Amino acid sequence: MIKDQTVLEHWAEILATIILLVGFFIALLIRSPFLHYIVITLSGLLCGRVLYDKHKTQPIFPFVMIVTGFFLGFMLGAIAANKLVIMILFLFGLTLSYQAHKRGYIGFYKTTGFIK
Repeated sequence: MIKDQTVLEHWAEILATIILLVGFFIALLIRSPFLHYIVITLSGLLCGRVLYDKHKTQPIFPFVMIVTGFFLGFMLGAIAANKLVIMILFLFGLTLSYQAHKRGYIGFYKTTGFIK
């Protein structure tokens, strides 16, 4: 009972650690710097969407921790790519996606009016 309760209380830290490792191994598998840049831009776009979706209904800090975990893991594993470019592309993708969702340019699949 105590062990289960501890896991439930610290789910964000555990998931952030797992995602950090996933990001690290994904970056290690990719050899081309160009592919690193594509993957991190797409990851930024996805993270912006997740953060926008969660900020209204749930506490945002656990998700920020998870996104930061992935980003740091990817940065550590991206040996062939420029770290500054990775950081800029990730923040660009995150901001672009967050703002596009906020302004209504991009909708969610199960929202009203998504499919006409």
